[in-house]
Amino acid sequence: MTVLCGDIGGTNANLCLAEIGDRITLGHIQHLPTQEHRSFSDLVSSYLDTCDEMPVSACFAVAGVVNNQRVEMTNADLVVDAAEVVSQTSLEKVKVINDFDAVGYAINVLDSTDLIVLNEGEPEEKGARCAVGAGTGLGKNLLLYNQQVGAYLPQSSEGGHADFPIASKEELMFVEKFKQATWENLVSGKGIEHIYHTLQKHQFPDEPQGLSAKEISERRHDHALCRETFHWFVKFYARAARNFAIELLTKGGVYLAGGVGASNQDMFGDLFMQEFTRHHLSRYRELLQKVPVKLITNYDISLKGAAFAQTVDT
Repeated sequence: MTVLCGDIGGTNANLCLAEIGDRITLGHIQHLPTQEHRSFSDLVSSYLDTCDEMPVSACFAVAGVVNNQRVEMTNADLVVDAAEVVSQTSLEKVKVINDFDAVGYAINVLDSTDLIVLNEGEPEEKGARCAVGAGTGLGKNLLLYNQQVGAYLPQSSEGGHADFPIASKEELMFVEKFKQATWENLVSGKGIEHIYHTLQKHQFPDEPQGLSAKEISERRHDHALCRETFHWFVKFYARAARNFAIELLTKGGVYLAGGVGASNQDMFGDLFMQEFTRHHLSRYRELLQKVPVKLITNYDISLKGAAFAQTVDT
């Protein structure tokens, strides 16, 4: 079966044809500017015009809240509506899912080349799993095994917007500008920039201001402030994952997704696991030490997830 799959963000729409058989193979990948089209249907038609093989079904993973198979994108002047796409294109069946739910679906089809194991742990068979992903924002979801489908299905979460817990007086400086600090304020691309700015203001006054997350990442090895920025970012990321794992008892594993981790793989090691397993009660330290932790490095994970979601009747 050939399916059109898309990862639709505010800046770019990544589209591909997915061959679904014993495994999922992605081909004819294109990156189209999201906002240079009159409508989402027009964007899809532009892609279909380049295809030798015409798919009849599609699944689009979209950045935004899905309501009745429709998403009004927050970072682009586009509406992704499954019914409209069917009426305006040659596609006969269209599914729309949240972009981070696509990460959850993809967990079912990842292999060893798609990730790095940070902690082998002692996974509970068919135990609950979760995904936590720092990118433009912070995505979270719970993954529960569905016996009927024979796969893990994502349960959406807006946990990235939950309150950030301060663990020390030193951390007060990171939240002083916010009326209500959330996880996403610190564990995201913008969070990296905020951590850098805070450290520059309080501890590195002679260092340059206004570096982007990309610039901070590029200098993380040979620049003291950038290195310290990532030290704090990784600690906060590990804390977010730890709290989520304890809240949900995800004994099946924790998966770290998102572009920040994939682009800075070398920063996730001992420091992350030390913070992830930190707890003042020994029984919870032991529990966390048994939780598998894996860093996803495959940039096409949302496309794989969209392809898998098309095979699942939910």
